[in-house]
Amino acid sequence: MGTTYTITVHGAPADALAALPAEIEARLRAINKSMSTWDTASEISRINEMPPGQWVTVSEDFDRVLKAALSLSEATEGVFDVTVGPLVNLWGFGPMARDKPPDAAAIADAQRRVGYRNLVVNGRRLSKRVKDMYLDFSAIAKGYGVDALAEILRRRGVGNYLVEIGGEVTVAGRAPGGEPWAIGIERPEENVLRGAALHGVVQLTQGALATSGSYRRFKRRQAEKSHHIIDPRTGFSTNSSLVSVTVFAPDCMTADGIATALMVMGTKAGLRWVETRPGVEALFLEATPQGGFAQQLSPGFRKLVQ
Repeated sequence: MGTTYTITVHGAPADALAALPAEIEARLRAINKSMSTWDTASEISRINEMPPGQWVTVSEDFDRVLKAALSLSEATEGVFDVTVGPLVNLWGFGPMARDKPPDAAAIADAQRRVGYRNLVVNGRRLSKRVKDMYLDFSAIAKGYGVDALAEILRRRGVGNYLVEIGGEVTVAGRAPGGEPWAIGIERPEENVLRGAALHGVVQLTQGALATSGSYRRFKRRQAEKSHHIIDPRTGFSTNSSLVSVTVFAPDCMTADGIATALMVMGTKAGLRWVETRPGVEALFLEATPQGGFAQQLSPGFRKLVQ
């Protein structure tokens, strides 16, 4: 997945832990082999090469993530779109390197290949209606990976754990010492090591946190900045003072996908949308003219922040 992971457990019997490292590595390899667009032999890469009208039966992992992504695409009216890959690649944030910004004609051409309603799903069978569609699970697959590892821990009877992949986190039970798990929320500053500057801390005994932001993966071309969160409606990076969104949800796949969707929506629309989603809370951080950050929180998130 192009990042690191951390798993912390305690209070579990030694025999439950002995086989965990190998099982966890195998599970991560399987998910990566299914969903990595950087692996030309992966399941998603093969599907992206399929011509329109051809049917394929997808793996159980792929099916779960695809259906969650399509559900979120519907719920956000296409603000989140799992087929945004042509635009992500065009701007140089996918596996296809690109130095120059695209022109209007290239953006329009890529947008014609974006649209989740052009995917046809029948059970675990999948087909595409449009030539050169390109699925990209980057905004949701890490969260699924976190949940998959947590499922392994639960199956082995581990009740107290923290699982983190690339900053996306899920927890259960309590940390060593009996306190809730303390999870830092990054201050969204460019060119700062992960976790070096914190905006705040959340304490949890159950649930997941995921953050999406424009402050890590970006390109500067002369005076213009573009980043990897592309609005499928415009074909461009989101362009606002909003620099990060942290989402709390019952599971990490949900939190991961929603965080990206809210970055595209923006603060005001995002807060209104969160109010319609039971069990989901969000923290929005906007850059201020003075060089700091202003926060907007959903009511439930305010209770989580220390």
